[in-house]
Amino acid sequence: MINGKRRFLRFILDQGFNPDGIYTYPNEEYIEGDVLRGIEMGFDGARLHQRVFEPLTLYYCDKHGYPVWGEFGDWGLNLASPTAFKTFSIEWLNVMKRDFNHPSIIGWCPFNETHDAYSIIGLMYNITKQFDTTRPVIDASGWNHSSKTDILDAHDYERSGDRLTEKYGGEGTENPQISFLSEYGGVPWAPEKYGVNGWGYGVHPESEDEFLGYFRDQTHALLASDRLCAFCYTQLTDVEEEMNGLYTYDRRPKFAPEVIREIVRKKAKIEE
Repeated sequence: MINGKRRFLRFILDQGFNPDGIYTYPNEEYIEGDVLRGIEMGFDGARLHQRVFEPLTLYYCDKHGYPVWGEFGDWGLNLASPTAFKTFSIEWLNVMKRDFNHPSIIGWCPFNETHDAYSIIGLMYNITKQFDTTRPVIDASGWNHSSKTDILDAHDYERSGDRLTEKYGGEGTENPQISFLSEYGGVPWAPEKYGVNGWGYGVHPESEDEFLGYFRDQTHALLASDRLCAFCYTQLTDVEEEMNGLYTYDRRPKFAPEVIREIVRKKAKIEE
């Protein structure tokens, strides 16, 4: 609920890379620009994905009313290692302490696509909730959840809108407990890169119209669900070899923003 009205939250995955400095932004305008690029294409906010973003990023999210999930980089982390867990937990607590007062952060997610080991995921959920009792927590986004999570989410790069409806559409669907499809889409579109070292999820479309057809079918299937409260499309920009952004790596729109926005802003079933 936002200001007393039920809202379906339309997120975009943002990994925060840029070609000028990788994880280091060239200037402040570039930081604000990425927030505005998401808004331009109709998205409400972002999963600030697999890294801790600069405080200036969160400032501009606050300023523009752009809600985000606070995440942490954990790819390749060995949860069976006591040293790794000790280091991770201390750093995660420092992140939450630093960013706690940013109103744009609507939830925390310490792990992404992580297989549990020795119940560490559930333990980190408890630690996160004890530190911040005001926000929901996803224990581990995507693959495996512990018995302790505030939101059950899933990652699903199914190309067919009809199949997404079967999986998440409503009563009697295959995954009735999932309320947040936190990664979907990921369809590659970068014809100049086809045949070289670049990838997306699935076979690349043959035309822009074909891409937009997939994007429309997937997005509208999720908006029509009476079970989901949010989605997150993969992704805002191309990243290194990943060519499934709605913008190129150097921030040029691949599609007319108003076309993407019209698809994304269709009224959701739960908003009726």
